[in-house]
This record gives sequence, structure tokens and C-alpha cells, in this order.
Amino acid sequence: MTISSRRQKLYEKISNKRCKNVRFKDICALLEMYDWVLDRIARNSHYIYVHQDYEGIVNIPRPHDSPNVKLPYCRNALRAIQEVMNDDE
Repeated sequence: MTISSRRQKLYEKISNKRCKNVRFKDICALLEMYDWVLDRIARNSHYIYVHQDYEGIVNIPRPHDSPNVKLPYCRNALRAIQEVMNDDE
């Protein structure tokens, strides 16, 4: 399985779930597969990702009480990925 097919499968899996019950490690892996770079970890739990073609940042807090990322953070990550993908076309 190629990287692009794994990346597409993970993207579809997360978007089909509508960001419900998405694991922290999965959303971080997805960002990294789309060339997002972990810029820093703020306050020991906020993982800040940047992309060369995106002006803002994507902030993914590491959950303390469950392995899943909260909905707004997952949705923001998917929107940012989609925006970068649309700019590439």
C-alpha cells in the first residue's frame, strides 16, 4: 500500500466519522502525511502544526481523559488539510 493510498484511507476514515471518536495519534498522523510539521508543543499538551502553504496553525490538544480528540479541533484540522489540498489543485 502506497503512502498516498494510506493517507487517503485515513482521511476518509476520519471524515466519514465526522470527527467523532478520532484518536489523537490518528489526527496527528494524518496531518504529518499531508506534509504538516509539528512546530512546537505548547503548555505540555497543545501540539501546534504548521504547513508551508497555510498561513495559520493547527492546534491539537492532547486529551487527558480519553484517547480521542474533541470535535472542534478535529474539524479545524480537516478544514486546514482540505484548504491546502484545494490550493494544490
